[in-house]
Amino acid sequence: NKELSKIVVPAQVSYANYLYDVIAIGKKAFHRCCSLTSIILPNSLTNIEFGAFLHCESLPTITLPNSVVSIEWWAFGNCQSLTSIVIPDGITSLEEVVFENCKSLSSVIIPDSVTIIKRGAFSGCSSLNSIIIPDKVICIDQDAFSHCSNLTSITIPNSVTEIEDSAFSGCSSLVSIKVDINNSVYDSRNDCNAIIETSTGFLISGCNNTNIPNDIELIAPEAFYGCSMTHFEMPDSIKNIQWDAFAGCSSLISISLSNKLEFIAKGAFSDCISLRCIDIPYSVEEIDEEVFSGCHSLECVSLPSNLRYLKKNVFQGCQSLTTIKIPFGMRT
Repeated sequence: NKELSKIVVPAQVSYANYLYDVIAIGKKAFHRCCSLTSIILPNSLTNIEFGAFLHCESLPTITLPNSVVSIEWWAFGNCQSLTSIVIPDGITSLEEVVFENCKSLSSVIIPDSVTIIKRGAFSGCSSLNSIIIPDKVICIDQDAFSHCSNLTSITIPNSVTEIEDSAFSGCSSLVSIKVDINNSVYDSRNDCNAIIETSTGFLISGCNNTNIPNDIELIAPEAFYGCSMTHFEMPDSIKNIQWDAFAGCSSLISISLSNKLEFIAKGAFSDCISLRCIDIPYSVEEIDEEVFSGCHSLECVSLPSNLRYLKKNVFQGCQSLTTIKIPFGMRT
């Protein structure tokens, strides 16, 4: 019902002379109730099912009773007017895309009972400027906080043992990343403002103020995706830049690559629309597909004589690039 604006969900309903407790908001029950601005839920409620409030674009706030123990995936997806929410204490898992594209959501209280934040749970929550990750969270899944463009700082507690790729990609305002000193799996050594996987030395996630330590060899997929720094210098320890590592860094004008760099993966610098020149070091033997695609301002590229493989569409859409010298013996 697109005209429904206010509703009170009863604690009980009568059917065939029997009273039944209302314990769930069913699958897509209020899907696309675009005019809904107020809803009161009963204390009998335990479950909010898949897509229950999906696309309720006018709903500014909702109070979830403490009786709720399960909120299924996409339950509040695209509730673009929702400004704040307190998640009940009984919730242990924030399901996939549960608050995806809640663009006005600026305040979220996650209870200590939560142990996993699943894929895309807060993806696209562009007004979210701070988040406290509880001490019992074990896993932060792929894209959990991606494109939270107003988020400025994150702290990873010591309980976290798994952070998936792109968990914080596209957080263009992020300037501070800290990992609890007692975390056994990840660290932010030397106050580097990044998440480092301790056992491998891989940089999992960075931000605008990251200073990469000189013992890091790999930059993970989407580690700096959408960051807003203008210049970047990496240490000579870096050997591998994974896919989309710096993609969408639209303010990036220049970057100094590691002299020990060996491989640049697909789309690593794609859509860096302000990037003007790039000097590929001699150590690089292979450049993967679409590495510089969409770099509209790229004017000069220096390819090393050691380069052997240049994959397809590396410079696709580089409309300012007028000349490029291909090393002898290189394969495409």
